[in-house]
This record gives sequence, structure tokens and C-alpha cells, in this order.
Amino acid sequence: MTDTTTATAPSAAEGAADAALRAEIQNFDIISDTNSFGWEEKDNNGKTQSYGWDATVNDSTAAILANPPLSTFSPTDREAILARAKEFGGGEKAEQRAIAEMMTKRAVNARLMAGPGPGANPYQIEVFQLARDKYEIELQMDKVEAELQAISSHRTEYDPATGKPQAVPVFKLEGEQRRQWEAKLLRLGEHLAALTGSEGEGRLQRALDAAVAERKAAAERIDILREADARADAMVREEEVERMAKAKAAMKRTRV
Repeated sequence: MTDTTTATAPSAAEGAADAALRAEIQNFDIISDTNSFGWEEKDNNGKTQSYGWDATVNDSTAAILANPPLSTFSPTDREAILARAKEFGGGEKAEQRAIAEMMTKRAVNARLMAGPGPGANPYQIEVFQLARDKYEIELQMDKVEAELQAISSHRTEYDPATGKPQAVPVFKLEGEQRRQWEAKLLRLGEHLAALTGSEGEGRLQRALDAAVAERKAAAERIDILREADARADAMVREEEVERMAKAKAAMKRTRV
């Protein structure tokens, strides 16, 4: 038999509530809203125990971490910071802005590599996993590019214009082997593009749907628990009233 029932469309209020919930789940801080420095285990009695590391620093250390001086960076990093500061207009404030930008990016990258930790919702887990997947592909691409750029030796050729000898690099990978590695690099690039585009968006959308459903289910369980508590209170009250009524009725019967 064909089901001809029509699903009830969500009301405007329900639609707005769902949109707000989705926005709330998506708008989380990668560094502060999840905890990589903790884990949960079940003890011998089956109870869940939480463990973690509470990182504390003194005021002077916190100040250095928040705004490290340019001299603490490597020469390569200093060069990148100064170049970025120049884009910001130059000067001390521009340097501080460039340093803050670099530190923020590194903190986020380190946080993503550490993982979401216990208590993360499906969307947060997928954000971290997607970043990890991209990072792994980028590492593979770096290795392939290094192999393609590797030089095994040099051969001497003569400049047709000047007749002078010049060293021409001989790459480690040549011919069919080189074409295979180039094809591998192309496949990795296509996969990375997919993760950055449609594939990644699809994964995040499915994870967001799961996180919304999880939050709704949790809210429903809380509502049921509250209603059960209220009913239990009412039942206890009714039972007490019934007990007292029976006692009073028994007393009245003895007087008749």
C-alpha cells in the first residue's frame, strides 16, 4: 500500500530555531571551544573518568606568548614577518600585527593537528578530520615535488650562442617513471581541490546535519527527564494524598 501521508512542514519558528542552531554549531572557536588536552576512560566499575592537563603560565610568560618579540623567531620567519609587516604599512604596529597573524595561524594549525578531544560534536570532529586530511595530502605533494625536483647529476652542454660549456641538471626521475610521479602529483592535487571544494563541503554538511540531530536529541532527552521529574513529583504527591485520605477515612469509620 502506498503511503500518501504528507509530512508536516516545519513552522517559521521551527525553521528559525534550526537555522540558529546550525549557525551556533558552525561558529565555534577551534582553539578555545574544544579540548585536546583531555581524555575519558572507564574505570573498573564502568564509570567514566575524565583526565586532562591544566596548562597554567605566569603573567610574564603569558605576555611573551601573546606578543613575542621579533628576535625570538628564526631568520626565515623574521623575513616572512617583515615582508608581511611591509604589506600592513610598516612600522612597529605593523610588525606586531604580522607576528600576531603568524602566531594565530600556527596555533590554529597545531590545534587542528591535535584533534578535537572528548565532547566534540560531529561537526567539530569533521572540521578537524578534514583539516588533517588536507594536511596529509599536502605532505604527500611536498614529497612528490621533492622527488620531481631531485637532481642526480649534471651533464655538460655548450651554449649555441657563445660556445661556452654550462652544467645542465639531470633529474633523478626521467622518462616513464617521471610521468608516473607527475600523474601522482596531479591526482593528489585533484583530491586536495575536492576536499577544499565540493567533497569537503559535502562532508561538513553531513556532519552539521548529524550535530543538529544530536543536539535536538539531547534537548529532547532533557525535556523528557524534566517532564518525568515533574510527573514523579505529582505521583508522589498523589500517593501521599491517597495515603493520608485512607488514614483519615479509617479514623472516621471507627467513629461511626
